Amino acid sequence: MRLKPLLLACLLLCGGARAEDAAGGNADADWVGGFALLGRERAVLNATPLNEANFLDLAEHKTELVGLLEGRYQQFSWRARVETAHSDVAGERQRSAFTLQELNRVFQLNDAVKLSLGKRLYALDPSYVNQPLGFFQKRSDLSDPLDSLGQSEGLPMAVLSWTGASASVAALYSRDARRHADGYNRGVEQSLLKFGYEFPQLSASIVLRRASGEANGIGAALSGAVGDTLSWYGSAYSARGSQRPIVAGLTAPDGKLGVAANVSLHANAGGASDADGTNGTSGSSGSSGGAGGQGAYGPLRANDGRRYHRATIGLVWTLPDLPKLQLEYAYDGRGLSDAQFGRLLALVATNRESALPAPAIAGLQAQLAQLLVSQGARRRYLSVSLAQTAGDWELGGGVYLGQDDRSRVWHGTADYRLDTRTTLMISALHQAGAADSERTLSPLGSSLALRLRRQF
Repeated sequence: MRLKPLLLACLLLCGGARAEDAAGGNADADWVGGFALLGRERAVLNATPLNEANFLDLAEHKTELVGLLEGRYQQFSWRARVETAHSDVAGERQRSAFTLQELNRVFQLNDAVKLSLGKRLYALDPSYVNQPLGFFQKRSDLSDPLDSLGQSEGLPMAVLSWTGASASVAALYSRDARRHADGYNRGVEQSLLKFGYEFPQLSASIVLRRASGEANGIGAALSGAVGDTLSWYGSAYSARGSQRPIVAGLTAPDGKLGVAANVSLHANAGGASDADGTNGTSGSSGSSGGAGGQGAYGPLRANDGRRYHRATIGLVWTLPDLPKLQLEYAYDGRGLSDAQFGRLLALVATNRESALPAPAIAGLQAQLAQLLVSQGARRRYLSVSLAQTAGDWELGGGVYLGQDDRSRVWHGTADYRLDTRTTLMISALHQAGAADSERTLSPLGSSLALRLRRQF
């Protein structure tokens, strides 16, 4: 489609830096900004039965040209991203995409009450990596922790909020009806009430949520600081039922597995890489088939009667002349236990030994690969990261440790500021672990990217 490269060219030619008062923190000022980015990425794929001979068609080489334009005019805010990419994927060497990431209007009803309508992000969780309350905010990306590539996309929602001197109340409703449900926040209808209070050195909030396919859930978040060098945060959520995707049969108490009875034969074996590019595949989100007509992304645990808990606690320690240290521990009860992960490995082997045609086996394995999301398919994780400024360099990196199987995701970034608006960006990621761990089972082994970004 020729229109998308044309839109990209228009974005790259749209000039104008942000207004000075907007850059100074005046949220009411009108402004326009954005960036243009040229990048080259190389990926090394794992030799895993979930992607034998790369039947998922994951790109090993990719060149991308990206333009992002965002701004604010009176009570309207917007953000749009257009990308054209060339890769070595057979049949899809040239790909262009345009995404209206945010378009929102705020109505100030009085001094304390406002109504927000449109597509936007809304942060509820103070955590950095794992976000139990991250229903309306960007999904974390270990290869791009600060979203410097501008890939975050909002959800359509209505927000009615009241803000007092210390207390606040917000009511949110979101229905992402035009997308296939991905088992997380896409394609989900959800409503939420948030009650917040700001103490002298503590922020606290409680949320009540109802999502399609799940029972009512309750959550809470706390964040605070100890002096000028140490800050901490924590969040938790509990609900009966879960939208997190899982192949039917992995949670069966007897562990009996049947290939066609537990996995859809209609999976898309040519699925693209996961949305954050770190792990797994997104494939065919709305596929159906198998037992009860439910595919890999069907709400297979939504009405199972179980209560699932998830929680995160972390701290950020900043000392002069030393790297900033961030620690975060997370538990997600929706993840696979040791027994369930063992059934997953058994199902991988069962698929390979079946008498089905090769395309059908590839489809089965692709659905299992969809479970290996970047934040992990298991339950317990520890994140350790460091960040440091050294002259014109911004350095960051760390490791994401799976406590259940000792798997590891090493990630790092190095940004060099050529001038006030131009940055050379280097990023790397490597997944490792023992044999049959979730990271060695993942189709993606390592990635290295070099990018040049020019801000408007």
